Amino acid sequence: MAGRFAPKVVGVQRQTKTTNEAGGEAYKQTPRMALVSLALTSVVIDGAYRSGASELVALTSLIDQLQAKGDLKFVAQTALYVRHVHGLRTISHVIAGEIALRESKEGFPWRKSFFNKIVKRLDDAIEIAAYVKMKLGPTKMLPNALKRGFAEAFKRFDEYSVSKYNKNGDGLSLITLVNLVHPKLATGKKKKDEKHAVHLLMTGKIKPAMTWEFMLSEAGNEKDPVKAKAAAWASIFKEKQMGYMACLMNLRNIMEQAPKCVKNACELLTDEEQVKKALIMPTQFISAFKAIEGASGDEVQQILTAINKAIEIAMSNVPKLDGRTLVALDASGSMNSAGTFKYSPFEIGALFAAVLYKANPKCDFMYFADHGAYMNFDRDQKLLALRENIVQKRINGGTNFHTIFETANRSYDRIVILSDMQAWMATSEWQTSNPAQSLAAFRKKHDADPTIYSFDLKSHGTSQFPTNKVAALAGWTDKVFDIMRNLETDPKAQITAVEAMDV
Repeated sequence: MAGRFAPKVVGVQRQTKTTNEAGGEAYKQTPRMALVSLALTSVVIDGAYRSGASELVALTSLIDQLQAKGDLKFVAQTALYVRHVHGLRTISHVIAGEIALRESKEGFPWRKSFFNKIVKRLDDAIEIAAYVKMKLGPTKMLPNALKRGFAEAFKRFDEYSVSKYNKNGDGLSLITLVNLVHPKLATGKKKKDEKHAVHLLMTGKIKPAMTWEFMLSEAGNEKDPVKAKAAAWASIFKEKQMGYMACLMNLRNIMEQAPKCVKNACELLTDEEQVKKALIMPTQFISAFKAIEGASGDEVQQILTAINKAIEIAMSNVPKLDGRTLVALDASGSMNSAGTFKYSPFEIGALFAAVLYKANPKCDFMYFADHGAYMNFDRDQKLLALRENIVQKRINGGTNFHTIFETANRSYDRIVILSDMQAWMATSEWQTSNPAQSLAAFRKKHDADPTIYSFDLKSHGTSQFPTNKVAALAGWTDKVFDIMRNLETDPKAQITAVEAMDV
């Protein structure tokens, strides 16, 4: 199953020493913290120190640990949090599937409600059921709580939604899912509702959903497909049949097939309400920008301007921080690994560094690898241009956290460290890769007591900092900034946000 991600924040670090996956000295996260970190940064792909398969092993191990502590409900809250707050689908499907597979003598009375609430779209139910069937084998029945929860979820979807996800493919079909969970379609004690969307689906009477994909497909079969597609795009925007994500990912097609609709597309892209509710990954704006950047046509600049405005709206929740801030971006080799994902942790970190740097005039920027280097950039440039400058002017080397505090030349109220947290380099002065001593020396030299924001861009279950004045974050969506703002007053803001989810 392909993965997607989001951000996270975790609480105060426990001082249990361990060895990280790069071989350096580190501190273990608690199972709760490790689960949230992994859920918010996992893409289930190969990385520098961990493969996608081992991420799944790590995930199931954490769920086992939390179940043993009687804390499986927190696992369910984590699944709801990453799905509904951060928009992460694949990892929420896996977590939900693992919950379905677990048994307990005392039972889990909240599970039916959970399996109803985890379904935001009908394909969520399809993917979760497919995962469970894969793990159980073809002859085993789906767990009863999952069937009851999904049966309840079907009541929330109309004919359009049922038709939209009635697709043929290699995976589990919607019709198969209905046969597995048996949603009740009765309007009275016995009489079936023959107008119910599920009944129409199962009797072959459901009409094809007039989705934008269907309309374009039909246009391609016309005698003049070029003219038909232009007309289809015009109708799609007029009837508001295209969602935000689809618009962002199809900008080049819109520009080439229906240039007169570019204005409509740009209006949708820059609609503040639509941006905020779309749960778009920041990297998706970058992908859209790059797809258009190399194109030709009178509309290119119009679209590029709209994308820049859209991402700045999406990232407008960045906190305006009091006092002086240092943002330190890990530029070491392990930050380059993107696996099958398009962007590496370094490129993601460059975007978040750009957002913080641009929004806060009293913010300094530093690269660190086997040495540290301050850099100055023009804060007035567009956000995506600033991010690209940060990517292009990077330094290289190994992972030495000491160099952050050795290079820092003034007092700071906070230091935000964007890294995969895999420090492994010791120095002649500091005989360990653990930066606690160099941080203590920095505090003494500059009479400073900064809060450390340990921003994990690729969860490996460890932290580099033992101190209590550390706020741990993780993830790849703009929601991390909401947590960061809360961390200024609540060091356990991420866990608090997860615990607030209603199972």
